[in-house]
Amino acid sequence: MMKYKATVRASLLMSRDVKIALGKPVEVSLDCHVCNRQRRTVVMPEGKPSYCTPTRHAHSAQVIGNEIRRTNDRTEIIYQFSYEYEPFWDKKYQSDASNNLSWSRISFTVICLQCEKPMERSTQQNLVRPWSCVCECGYVLYVDDEETPVFDAVEEQA
Repeated sequence: MMKYKATVRASLLMSRDVKIALGKPVEVSLDCHVCNRQRRTVVMPEGKPSYCTPTRHAHSAQVIGNEIRRTNDRTEIIYQFSYEYEPFWDKKYQSDASNNLSWSRISFTVICLQCEKPMERSTQQNLVRPWSCVCECGYVLYVDDEETPVFDAVEEQA
């Protein structure tokens, strides 16, 4: 069994002074060696055990770090996570597992500058872009204009 570390990041065109908070689950498509199925959505709630869907069995993946980086008008949401992987044959799809990370959803809370209302939001690869997140009061909070989240290199850990 090999242990891996990966990073997933999302980049949003954030309006000035909009507050953003992390702490929501990160979801990643992983090949699961427990149920021997490819491209399973693994939910990684911070501070709680991760699980594979739809069966909700325990999974080794866990968030090991997160941060928010602001540069000019862009805001990057970055999560690091670790997981275990072992090659297997997927009987349903009749193919070898590949350990290729292909999809994720990053959830977060944004707080409107104008009315201070918090809103739960997320971003994932398969959205139609560009997309503007507008508060009920009419203030544009951010624009999701890039194909994100993206994965950085997966590293094998000793």
